[in-house]
Amino acid sequence: MEMFSNVGATQPAPSLIAAFQHTIGPNVDQPQRQGRQQCLHYVDQQPDPSNSQWAIAVFGALYSNIFVLGLLGNLAIVLVTVQCRQLRSVQNIFILNLAISDVIVCLLSLPFTPVSYIYKEWLFGSAICHLLPMVQAASVFVSTFSLSAIAIDRYWLVLYPHSNSISHARATAVAAVLWLFSVLISVPYSIHMTLVEYDGYCGKFCTEQWPSMQIRRGYSLSVVVLQFLIPFVTMSFCYASIFALLRRRANTKIQQLNERQKMLINSSKMQFSEGGSNGENCQSVDDGLCRVPSRPDNRAHRVNAVNKQQRRTTLILVTIVLFFFFAWLPHNIREMVIEYDEQLLHRNGINYTYFLSMVTHSLAMTTNVANPILYAWLNPTFKELFLRTANALVLRRNKMRRNASSAGGGSVRSERAGGGGQKATTPAGMAQQNSNNNRQTPPQLRPEREEEGGNVSSSNGTAASQQTMIIEACELRPTKKDYI
Repeated sequence: MEMFSNVGATQPAPSLIAAFQHTIGPNVDQPQRQGRQQCLHYVDQQPDPSNSQWAIAVFGALYSNIFVLGLLGNLAIVLVTVQCRQLRSVQNIFILNLAISDVIVCLLSLPFTPVSYIYKEWLFGSAICHLLPMVQAASVFVSTFSLSAIAIDRYWLVLYPHSNSISHARATAVAAVLWLFSVLISVPYSIHMTLVEYDGYCGKFCTEQWPSMQIRRGYSLSVVVLQFLIPFVTMSFCYASIFALLRRRANTKIQQLNERQKMLINSSKMQFSEGGSNGENCQSVDDGLCRVPSRPDNRAHRVNAVNKQQRRTTLILVTIVLFFFFAWLPHNIREMVIEYDEQLLHRNGINYTYFLSMVTHSLAMTTNVANPILYAWLNPTFKELFLRTANALVLRRNKMRRNASSAGGGSVRSERAGGGGQKATTPAGMAQQNSNNNRQTPPQLRPEREEEGGNVSSSNGTAASQQTMIIEACELRPTKKDYI
């Protein structure tokens, strides 16, 4: 069994091992003897599309983009959540957990796996062969478990808004339990992965050695169930329930708007009837007897707004479920095919195992790019807080540079003025400098206290002003609807 994020369990195909057993003897599965003079490269034995130049170029570009976009997107979530206390809510604990696990996947799966697929051998040593599969498996488990936790939390928040929600401490404990459970169920990878050499083959292979094929297949099946089937069923149920409830609420709201419009029209007709059908008593449209009810276009605008929000919510929920399904389904199907009948991946003398592995693995890894978009960047509150935090960090860096340059420039001016260390700054120059500072720093992000004349503040004052800029950037509070 290959690990579902396939760390590079680059064992030669069983069919090829059988062929070598027939040609070079029965000791293929024994460690390679020292001093062997000749060996065969696995990549030279069977035609493999994954070693073609176009495949290497395409997958190299694809993995590079996934790595950069996934890493930046998830690190942005971690940065904003850590900087802004307003985002350290119960709902966002699981999103932070998801982002951290995706960062680990980007760092430890994306670089190693494609290299192992292309070279068909293990290049990173025995210790990494034991540890890396477990860490990769645990991080992928945490990622999918966090998706399930987010779905359950949203389900409970929407369907039972008046019940006691989970506390911050319990949410943190749940996140820790997810990590612990993920590590425990990933330990078999560390136990059964080992670095071996095969007679007749060049290089070393990080592969799995289980007591029996039945145990190996049983564990493979449990991985598919825990990592794919259970999260998919959980997400489908929770988001389908949320969709049904929000749709009923939207229909109820539209019905209330229609009934309100009818009541206003009927009330207007009664007023016109009492005041004269020809409207002769009406002096103006603001007259008490002739006040015009809400215009139909206002009601239509509100109905359109409700429908627009409903369509947006539906699109997000459907995208979350379907993207997870179609991203991970091919990879898990390939895992089962390799476990039970790998010959299905051989056609016309060509072994497609590694090529299809790269296709399905890269498709599964696109979730590292999609998760930040679906769970954070589509949230207006998060997007606003990220822009404010990034702006505050840029302003802080610029302020530190200005302070450093001002300190250097002040000492030079003092030496030239010969004033005993006093800055030779005229009142006009002070006014111009203050004016420049005011133009460079937006009022809402400007530190509350600055010394006159642009003097460099103390280190404590600088740190306080920098922290103030970050806090002010995070003053936007998320609303409940932002989590849906």
